[in-house]
Amino acid sequence: MEERKEAAHEALETALSTEDVEALRTSAEETLRSEQNVDRLRAQAARVCETASLERVRAIQDAAELLLAGLEAVRTASRDRLCAMAVQAASQEGVDVNIRMEEQESWLRAAAKQGLVATMKALVEAGADVNATNDAGWTALTGATRMGQVEALQALFEAGVAVNHQVP
Repeated sequence: MEERKEAAHEALETALSTEDVEALRTSAEETLRSEQNVDRLRAQAARVCETASLERVRAIQDAAELLLAGLEAVRTASRDRLCAMAVQAASQEGVDVNIRMEEQESWLRAAAKQGLVATMKALVEAGADVNATNDAGWTALTGATRMGQVEALQALFEAGVAVNHQVP
């Protein structure tokens, strides 16, 4: 179990620190292929499917067919959706989504700066602290603001971010 948790942590760290969508697709495909539990496989496939395909995935009972549906969705998924999938997989494995990245900033701040709204929502759902600061006192709100990420700002407001935070 600890090995899966560490692998999920590394996959999430990689997802949020890379621009390489093909690497993200490969990681998502590996996650799908390694899943043995049909319910978790269905949830993973559903996370990357568009709305039109979602009902189809929910109706599938066969694990092999679920895997194919998930892999098909991964092949066309956006970077944001792939990162969100990495967050959800990490959360399922018990990874603390409030652990700081190597640059000492939260995963939520990293996603906000990049405008990865689906990823931000997945982090918040997994328990990310919307008001977490880095060593310099910067938050996800300041990161999104500095980078002009309007949709990320909206997602932070919806998540209840403190708007009166004072940067030291």
